Amino acid sequence: MPCRAPTLAVLALACGAILADSPAPRNRGVVCLSEPAPTLVAITQWQYGEDFGGPSYRYNLYATHDGGLTWSDAGAFDPATWSGPDKKDPCAGRTHAGTWTLSNPQPSAERYLFLSGDGIFISDDGGQTYRREATAERVIDAVQDPATGNLIAAIGGNQVLVRTPDGKWQTALVVAGGN
Repeated sequence: MPCRAPTLAVLALACGAILADSPAPRNRGVVCLSEPAPTLVAITQWQYGEDFGGPSYRYNLYATHDGGLTWSDAGAFDPATWSGPDKKDPCAGRTHAGTWTLSNPQPSAERYLFLSGDGIFISDDGGQTYRREATAERVIDAVQDPATGNLIAAIGGNQVLVRTPDGKWQTALVVAGGN
């Protein structure tokens, strides 16, 4: 009876060589923000190689308890505990492109207008007129934290732009590294 051990060893070595030759995972940065229920979360995406039928993605969560000014690692995305509508993609329906608006959830006439490549604009009259508030090459997603009133905008890489209720803007780093 022929021995199959060499065949399995060759197969294991071949798989190991393929994996060793795969590119390192790429941090795609903050790809969306969750609605604050109960904690506002920034979701980063890691893209893995395309060796086995296309790229695969892993997500990591970062929580804020101060309206987006500081962030802490909240662990890997777990579909079993995710309360969002899509158990496979925590960002389903959350990312934006081009031009879009967001209303202030607080009793207010404030509306935010996001223009891709142009910036963030604000209206105090329910969207009748707008004024430029911040320059941003792109805004991927934005939420308003009901606890602090801060507007938090994911602007690419591992950063968010935070506007406090007094109108001051600042950039906050969600996670070190990446692009």
